[in-house]
Amino acid sequence: MNVYIDFDRTLFDTDMFLKDLHNLLKNNNVDMEIFNKYQDELKENGFNPFDILKKMENASPFNNDVYKQLDELIENSNTYVYSDVDGFLEMLKEKKYHIILLTKGNEDYQLAKIKNTDVIKYFDDIIITLKNKGKLDINYQNDIFIDDNPYEIESILKRNPKRMIRIKRANAKYNDINVEGKIEEVENLNEIKI
Repeated sequence: MNVYIDFDRTLFDTDMFLKDLHNLLKNNNVDMEIFNKYQDELKENGFNPFDILKKMENASPFNNDVYKQLDELIENSNTYVYSDVDGFLEMLKEKKYHIILLTKGNEDYQLAKIKNTDVIKYFDDIIITLKNKGKLDINYQNDIFIDDNPYEIESILKRNPKRMIRIKRANAKYNDINVEGKIEEVENLNEIKI
């Protein structure tokens, strides 16, 4: 059986990472208004701060050391992995599940974060997409999905997965949005019985 697991806000504390990223940008005199403008312009490619900064270079001066610091932040991605992740993934591996990381976003940026975590060793496959997860060519009916994003969960539910588990981490982005349908809700991975 396949277990599909989301990355951001499921395994990785994206909100804390983004807070640190924004502080890094501000400390390097990156004009956040212009940064956000270019982020909106490039959103169909998925969020990638490197792409945004490159586009900004001619429009607004900033400390070029920001690239090195951004590399260092991403190299330290493992510090943003939730504490319950390793034990949960180890349990899935021991039970011989086929574990697939299914994440949405810019492939280069997502892969850089993922490769700099210890969790990569647990996954049999990694799928990074810009598409809605429910629109991917995956036979969902015999599989388990773990995700935090209500919009992705709704799209996956339309494909009738065997189990849909929503994780609602403390103070995470989507917690105030409800999802209708056959889902289980947990606050951490240790609550999941597989």
